[in-house]
Amino acid sequence: MSDPVVIIVRHAEKPEPEGPHGVDHHGSPSGHGLTPRGWSRAGALAARMAQDGGTPAEQIARGCRLITHDEPPAPLVTSLLRLHDEALADYRARPDTAAALAPSPEAAALTLVANTLLNTDLALNR
Repeated sequence: MSDPVVIIVRHAEKPEPEGPHGVDHHGSPSGHGLTPRGWSRAGALAARMAQDGGTPAEQIARGCRLITHDEPPAPLVTSLLRLHDEALADYRARPDTAAALAPSPEAAALTLVANTLLNTDLALNR
């Protein structure tokens, strides 16, 4: 039997009053957005989600499994896929905003999904 693996994820870093300042998912300054480090952490999860390829739905399900070590509920994957598809359309129409998060619109959409996934009850209560 192999040793158990413990993954500790520190994610959402909100800006402190004295900085660094937060940005929203379009890269615009926001007091409610994550710090660049928080977005970087979401991007790292997105890269792991995309590592083995597959459809966006498969990548989202992989991200859920990485966080929970369990199969994700179908409604969660459906909701996150809808978010992904809407974000992807937005980022393709506005590639400058995608570039604030990731090197491509596809990676930016998956980063937004990873950020959302890290803020679900499934991730926060593990």
